[in-house]
Formats: sequence, C-alpha cells, structure tokens
Amino acid sequence: MSSDCEGRTQEDIGKDIEEWRARAGLTQLQLALIIGLKNDRQYRRICCDCDYEFPRKSLRLLAKLMKVTVDFLTPDAEFDEDPEYIDSIIEKGSSFSQEEIEKIVIEKTHTNLSDLENRIVGYTTEIINLEDEEAKEDFADQIGISLKIAKRGIPKSKVS
Repeated sequence: MSSDCEGRTQEDIGKDIEEWRARAGLTQLQLALIIGLKNDRQYRRICCDCDYEFPRKSLRLLAKLMKVTVDFLTPDAEFDEDPEYIDSIIEKGSSFSQEEIEKIVIEKTHTNLSDLENRIVGYTTEIINLEDEEAKEDFADQIGISLKIAKRGIPKSKVS
C-alpha cells in the first residue's frame, strides 16, 4: 500500500471513499469508529491528506462495509483511472439501507468505546448534524468553556 500520494492513486481512492461515505450517510467520525480508527482526524489523514495509510484490519472492515475487495481499495503501480470507479463504489454502498448502516455504527462504536465515550460521540454527532450554524457555534462555545473548567480541577499530569 502506498501512502505517499506520489501519483493520483492514493488520492483518488481517498476521494472515492469520501464520496461513498457521504452517500452512505455516515460522518467521518462514524466511519472512522466503524473501521477501528481512533478518531476522524486519523481518517482524514488517510482519505483527505494522503499522509497515512489504513491499518490492514481497518482496510478489511472498510472493504466489507463497501462490499468490495481489499485489492479494490489498495493502490498499485498499475492502477488505471476508471471513470466508472466512483459510480461502482457508490452503487455498492447504496445497497445498505439506512437502518443497516445505523446498526453497524451502533455495533462497532459499542465494542470500541465505553458507555461514557459513546454518549460523548452521540452528542457530538448530533451537534455536527445540526443545520443551524448559530446553534452549532453556541454548543462549541459551551463545550470549550466546560473543558476549561474541567481542566482546572484535573492535576496537570492527567491533562494531555
């Protein structure tokens, strides 16, 4: 697997995964958690920045979710850009119903996170999905203030 993005291959695959993710109705965080990544930042480094590669286990989970082979998601030197590539991924991804996707999200996040972490992810996802930008801004400000207050009561050795 290449992670250096020296051609268009890794970048193209990242864009295609992003298109499929959006079509499947998943946030970057949800897909990251489903495939065993720690956070959406790690996911973005793979699919958007192309400066990191999927762990093999995550790649297998992603291929299973997208109903494609691992080779289909693995760049190689002989990769030819196929104009139907994006459409084929989207078509395969659209065979999941929204209920199936939600079930997968719930199952995967519950196995990787504690109940408290699941609540935090749930609240954050709800905030991100709000259409009212002003409300999002208010929530972001409130979270920032809450974190500052919480850090005051935590010994510095425990704050990362």
